[in-house]
Amino acid sequence: MLYRYKGMDIKQIDESSIIQVMQSTHNLLSTNYTRTIKTWRAYFDAEMFKIFYFDDLVADNAAFLRAIYRHIGVKNSDWVSPKMNKSSNRDREEIKMPAGVKTSISRFYIPELEELSQMIGGHAVSWLRKAEETAAD
Repeated sequence: MLYRYKGMDIKQIDESSIIQVMQSTHNLLSTNYTRTIKTWRAYFDAEMFKIFYFDDLVADNAAFLRAIYRHIGVKNSDWVSPKMNKSSNRDREEIKMPAGVKTSISRFYIPELEELSQMIGGHAVSWLRKAEETAAD
Protein backbone atom coordinates (compact mmCIF):
# COMPACT_ATOMS: atom_id res chain seq x y z
CA MET A 1 0.00 0.00 0.00
CA LEU A 2 2.88 2.34 0.77
CA TYR A 3 4.14 2.09 -2.79
CA ARG A 4 0.65 2.44 -4.23
CA TYR A 5 0.04 5.65 -2.24
CA LYS A 6 3.32 7.05 -3.53
CA GLY A 7 2.22 6.24 -7.10
CA MET A 8 4.96 3.64 -7.52
CA ASP A 9 4.66 0.24 -9.15
CA ILE A 10 5.88 -2.27 -6.55
CA LYS A 11 6.60 -4.76 -9.33
CA GLN A 12 9.37 -2.38 -10.46
CA ILE A 13 11.05 -2.21 -7.02
CA ASP A 14 13.86 -4.62 -6.18
CA GLU A 15 13.36 -7.01 -3.26
CA SER A 16 16.18 -5.58 -1.12
CA SER A 17 14.58 -2.11 -1.25
CA ILE A 18 11.21 -3.51 -0.18
CA ILE A 19 12.82 -5.38 2.73
CA GLN A 20 14.68 -2.23 3.77
CA VAL A 21 11.42 -0.24 3.87
CA MET A 22 9.64 -3.00 5.78
CA GLN A 23 12.43 -2.98 8.37
CA SER A 24 12.51 0.81 8.73
CA THR A 25 12.09 2.34 12.18
CA HIS A 26 8.57 3.54 11.34
CA ASN A 27 7.42 0.10 10.18
CA LEU A 28 9.12 -1.66 13.08
CA LEU A 29 7.34 0.57 15.60
CA SER A 30 3.95 0.21 13.91
CA THR A 31 4.24 -3.58 13.72
CA ASN A 32 5.57 -4.22 17.21
CA TYR A 33 2.32 -5.61 18.56
CA THR A 34 3.77 -6.93 21.81
CA ARG A 35 5.04 -3.45 22.68
CA THR A 36 1.71 -1.87 21.73
CA ILE A 37 -0.33 -4.39 23.73
CA LYS A 38 1.88 -3.98 26.81
CA THR A 39 1.50 -0.20 26.58
CA TRP A 40 -2.31 -0.33 26.32
CA ARG A 41 -2.61 -2.97 29.04
CA ALA A 42 -0.62 -0.75 31.40
CA TYR A 43 -3.38 1.86 31.24
CA PHE A 44 -6.59 -0.10 30.68
CA ASP A 45 -8.20 -2.97 32.59
CA ALA A 46 -8.65 -6.28 30.77
CA GLU A 47 -12.41 -5.65 30.43
CA MET A 48 -11.78 -2.34 28.68
CA PHE A 49 -8.99 -3.50 26.38
CA LYS A 50 -9.91 -6.07 23.77
CA ILE A 51 -7.94 -7.24 20.77
CA PHE A 52 -9.81 -7.59 17.49
CA TYR A 53 -8.21 -9.44 14.58
CA PHE A 54 -8.10 -8.53 10.92
CA ASP A 55 -8.42 -12.27 10.24
CA ASP A 56 -11.89 -12.17 11.83
CA LEU A 57 -12.85 -9.05 9.88
CA VAL A 58 -11.99 -10.83 6.63
CA ALA A 59 -13.80 -14.02 7.67
CA ASP A 60 -17.09 -12.31 8.65
CA ASN A 61 -17.15 -8.53 8.66
CA ALA A 62 -20.70 -8.26 10.04
CA ALA A 63 -19.91 -10.54 13.00
CA PHE A 64 -16.70 -8.58 13.54
CA LEU A 65 -18.61 -5.29 13.72
CA ARG A 66 -21.23 -6.78 16.05
CA ALA A 67 -18.44 -7.99 18.38
CA ILE A 68 -17.08 -4.44 18.53
CA TYR A 69 -20.58 -3.09 19.18
CA ARG A 70 -21.03 -5.51 22.08
CA HIS A 71 -17.63 -4.65 23.52
CA ILE A 72 -18.29 -0.91 23.54
CA GLY A 73 -21.88 -1.30 24.73
CA VAL A 74 -23.90 -0.36 21.64
CA LYS A 75 -27.52 -1.26 22.42
CA ASN A 76 -28.64 -2.28 18.92
CA SER A 77 -25.64 -4.48 18.26
CA ASP A 78 -27.30 -6.39 15.41
CA TRP A 79 -27.36 -3.43 12.99
CA VAL A 80 -24.92 -3.48 10.09
CA SER A 81 -24.61 -0.94 7.32
CA PRO A 82 -26.05 -1.92 3.94
CA LYS A 83 -22.68 -0.77 2.53
CA MET A 84 -20.81 -3.29 4.70
CA ASN A 85 -19.60 -5.41 1.79
CA LYS A 86 -18.56 -2.52 -0.45
CA SER A 87 -14.81 -2.54 -0.99
CA SER A 88 -13.31 0.94 -0.84
CA ASN A 89 -9.56 0.36 -0.68
CA ARG A 90 -8.88 -2.60 -2.94
CA ASP A 91 -6.26 -2.64 -5.67
CA ARG A 92 -7.41 -3.37 -9.19
CA GLU A 93 -5.10 -6.36 -9.31
CA GLU A 94 -3.81 -8.59 -6.56
CA ILE A 95 -0.05 -8.32 -6.26
CA LYS A 96 1.72 -11.21 -4.58
CA MET A 97 4.57 -10.52 -2.22
CA PRO A 98 7.85 -11.57 -3.85
CA ALA A 99 9.07 -14.89 -2.42
CA GLY A 100 12.40 -13.47 -1.24
CA VAL A 101 10.65 -10.64 0.61
CA LYS A 102 8.17 -13.04 2.19
CA THR A 103 10.93 -15.38 3.38
CA SER A 104 13.12 -12.57 4.72
CA ILE A 105 10.29 -10.82 6.55
CA SER A 106 9.00 -14.12 7.96
CA ARG A 107 12.43 -14.89 9.41
CA PHE A 108 12.74 -11.37 10.77
CA TYR A 109 9.37 -11.48 12.59
CA ILE A 110 9.62 -14.96 14.11
CA PRO A 111 10.93 -13.67 17.49
CA GLU A 112 8.10 -11.10 17.67
CA LEU A 113 5.55 -13.74 16.72
CA GLU A 114 6.89 -16.16 19.35
CA GLU A 115 6.42 -13.52 22.04
CA LEU A 116 3.03 -12.51 20.67
CA SER A 117 1.88 -16.15 20.59
CA GLN A 118 2.78 -16.51 24.26
CA MET A 119 1.09 -13.21 25.10
CA ILE A 120 -2.24 -13.57 23.29
CA GLY A 121 -2.41 -17.03 21.70
CA GLY A 122 -5.22 -17.39 19.15
CA HIS A 123 -4.45 -16.13 15.67
CA ALA A 124 -0.88 -15.27 16.68
CA VAL A 125 -0.12 -18.98 17.00
CA SER A 126 -1.16 -19.61 13.40
CA TRP A 127 0.76 -16.50 12.25
CA LEU A 128 3.88 -17.93 13.90
CA ARG A 129 3.36 -21.32 12.24
CA LYS A 130 2.96 -19.69 8.82
CA ALA A 131 6.09 -17.57 9.33
CA GLU A 132 8.09 -20.64 10.38
CA GLU A 133 6.89 -22.58 7.34
CA THR A 134 7.74 -19.68 5.02
CA ALA A 135 11.15 -19.15 6.67
CA ALA A 136 11.98 -22.83 6.19
CA ASP A 137 11.38 -22.64 2.40
